[in-house]
Amino acid sequence: MKIHSAVFALSLLVGLFLAGCQNSINTLENANQQARTNYILDRRVITDGALNRRLALLSVNLYPGGEAGSLAVEVTAQNVRTGFWAQLWSGFSGDNPYHVDYKFTWKDDHGMTVETPLSVWRTMVIIPGETVYFKAAAPNDRCKDFVLNLKESN
Repeated sequence: MKIHSAVFALSLLVGLFLAGCQNSINTLENANQQARTNYILDRRVITDGALNRRLALLSVNLYPGGEAGSLAVEVTAQNVRTGFWAQLWSGFSGDNPYHVDYKFTWKDDHGMTVETPLSVWRTMVIIPGETVYFKAAAPNDRCKDFVLNLKESN
């Protein structure tokens, strides 16, 4: 009888420990949003299936007339790796929280890249379930398009 009680107590402690390891984000927002967004269609080239399964790109908002009259862009993404087993695996593999590198490249009206000191890789840390926003403003008014590159951090 004592062995059964010890096994039960140990199982209960392990279950509480594993439940406490889950670290995710709950989100609340205004259901009747007043902001006027300018969502655009996007074209995606996916070469990293693992990144694609963990980070869902939800929308692309392009605002003409941002800083100094140039374009501003905001890409909304969400870490969709939630749930007990996904969290457990992420904990073992060291992917919780998730680190993503990103870089915006701007293009002029001829499709040529506009290189600036701001065209560098940046790192964002994303908690499971968290919605994040990759933002950038065009360096000048010659920029008409952009490319967002994403990769897992090393």
